Amino acid sequence: MLRPWLWISVFFAPLAVMAQATGLPADLRQHNLTQYNESLLNPTASLDKDSEQSLALWTRWQWQTIDGDPTTLFFNYSAKLNSASAAGIGFFQHNTGSFIQTGAVLNYAATFNIGAASDLAFGVNLFGFQQEVGDTRFQQNPDMPLPQFDIPNQTLIRLAPSLRYTVNDFSLGLVAENLIDINLSKDGQDQGANNVYTGLASYDIPLAIGVPGTSYLRPVVYIRSLPDADNQVGFTTLLSTSKFWGQLGYNNFYGLSAGAGGRFLKNFSIGALVEFGGDQQLQGNSTTFEFVTAYSFGPNDLRRKVVGFEEEEGEQILLTLESAPGQQEEKPQTQLASEENTDEDDAELSRLEKERQAFIEMARIAEETAQADVESRKKRRQRERDSIDAAETARRVVQQQKVRQEQIKDSLARVREQAALAVARERDQGRPAADQTAGQQSAEVVEEVTRRPGERYEEVERAGGLLPGFYLIANVFGTKKYHDIFVNKLSQMGLDPKSFYRSENEYNYVYLGRYRTIAEARSERDSKMGGKYPDKLWIFRVVGE
Repeated sequence: MLRPWLWISVFFAPLAVMAQATGLPADLRQHNLTQYNESLLNPTASLDKDSEQSLALWTRWQWQTIDGDPTTLFFNYSAKLNSASAAGIGFFQHNTGSFIQTGAVLNYAATFNIGAASDLAFGVNLFGFQQEVGDTRFQQNPDMPLPQFDIPNQTLIRLAPSLRYTVNDFSLGLVAENLIDINLSKDGQDQGANNVYTGLASYDIPLAIGVPGTSYLRPVVYIRSLPDADNQVGFTTLLSTSKFWGQLGYNNFYGLSAGAGGRFLKNFSIGALVEFGGDQQLQGNSTTFEFVTAYSFGPNDLRRKVVGFEEEEGEQILLTLESAPGQQEEKPQTQLASEENTDEDDAELSRLEKERQAFIEMARIAEETAQADVESRKKRRQRERDSIDAAETARRVVQQQKVRQEQIKDSLARVREQAALAVARERDQGRPAADQTAGQQSAEVVEEVTRRPGERYEEVERAGGLLPGFYLIANVFGTKKYHDIFVNKLSQMGLDPKSFYRSENEYNYVYLGRYRTIAEARSERDSKMGGKYPDKLWIFRVVGE
């Protein structure tokens, strides 16, 4: 940080060189950064990337005066190291109007889960830069020495750590912008205690715009403590979607600001911002302009934001997530009873082997997805952890396949034995009318179902007190917020959605109807609920209560 005598030279030098009519605080003026390069404002913000890697450029032209207006330029590369950490490197040049600071920035941030819905993130920016006098054109009077021209070029090292606590959608952060400030030109002497501190608070509000889970409104308030200057207080409000972003802001010194930008060709972004001076001493200065552009590369699949909303790849991920710890797909006894010989037993074992291979592939997809999902905001980080857990579950399921095969063989033997005893009793007892009625009811409950090619169908013996029958499932959610958005959307379409929760896998199933027979369920599914629901439906059967 600038020493007091340096700050005095910054204030009085413009009177001598006739460069700027207004003095600037000593901060980086990065208060408008919200969508890209925001790690310069808060080092932990590098965790909030939407892509695995990105290049971003931010530049600010202050007031646009003729004789060299104060400018700031920051070019940054950032990368996601894993689901809980990120790093970056950047080049910056900061012109205060009297001094020019040129150098590099290293960034690192990591987050730790400390509760069911809360995280603690730590980040740090390490600056290394050369500081020199910005304008030496003025020839000073030897009888009137100015301290500005007595200051040699200096090499400085600056450390800016930050902390951020997040609970659900609320975040609270603190940044010490120059906690350690070392002047290498003076044998490593610390520049002193003129520190700049920034406190920030924000709240994310999900919006049902475009692809669900990718749009949000984020209001942010902040206060910045500056040495030898009044505190800065301000706010920004960011609206971000998959296609565009916009923001409004206010700073009690720099004034009102408004900006917007668009995303093109999936990976390229460009935007601009204007700022109008608000402080009394800034009156009469021209408008300030900021320009941002970014290019993202690496995996960036928006379909992972809400479980099950898109095409086949999304369905593979959903199937992986549905395989909760300890859950095994139960084969109904009616289907087992239909297998009458050893060849069919071998076919069943072959099917299980194919399922095992499928689980291995799904585990690989889930693991890659968890690594690629750069979910920065709280909801996304939680879903990443869910994906990793699902991959581990798939691995355990593969290990349990051998035991499952033995269980199926035993079940086959028991069912055949029960069927034989039932036939013998009917032959001996002449099958009275009451037994016939009971037999008809039993047959109705355990209706045999033959799965059609390509048909998605799941069957369980019982499910938490649900009535037996065939349920037409529209979607499955692990997050209540997006479950509510989807149910509200179906209601607006004129449908009557209902849902149930399965504790076995901790997911909510949204269904559009329950039917007593597979024929009724298939008929409604094939008719798209009478043309009211254009998307995919699948059948979930509960055999008994």
